[in-house]
Amino acid sequence: MSTKQRRNLHSGTQSRPVPTVPKMIPEISAAMLFGVAGVCFGASWALFRSKKAIIATQALCSASFITHYMLIGAVSGASMSSLSLSQSLMIGLWRRSRAMTVLYWSTLPAMMVLTALTWHGPASLASGLGLTLAACGRWQTSVLRLRLFFVAGSLAWIVHDTLVGSPFGCTANIVNLCFNLWTIRALLRERRRDNLRAPALAAAA
Repeated sequence: MSTKQRRNLHSGTQSRPVPTVPKMIPEISAAMLFGVAGVCFGASWALFRSKKAIIATQALCSASFITHYMLIGAVSGASMSSLSLSQSLMIGLWRRSRAMTVLYWSTLPAMMVLTALTWHGPASLASGLGLTLAACGRWQTSVLRLRLFFVAGSLAWIVHDTLVGSPFGCTANIVNLCFNLWTIRALLRERRRDNLRAPALAAAA
């Protein structure tokens, strides 16, 4: 083989593209990170029994999903999550008063306006229904009634997250729904047990 042929062979080898190892790990985006955070907070609040802990964790969940929904272009979901965050902050930080009551329930007319401004078909309707049920739930003094409203609200949010293509929101609400149903069952068992004990305690007294 001549020197010229060797040079041509060498240059041809160098010009070939070097094979790369295919990416096995998907690119992590900001929407994904906030979605994971929302899943963690959204799935965990149902495990708490204290209303203060429930409301605080819900606030963190709403804050995470506001950013997540904005990053994936789900404006209605982000708007409803913003109102959910404001409701959680009012319930968690303020004592009930006439002014607080008016301000709290004024979030529902605000929800109707935002739903109209960010209308995106059935997804907007589902998010508005989810917010309404959540607002009713947060207002309850009974943790059991709070959970019952959130069970219904979770179903509405599952519809919304399915329509807008948010697997993180859908996962959070499905897990939250399961945890709430499990906790509601435990609370009802405790209530039934207490009701059975009450006559016996009264007779012993």
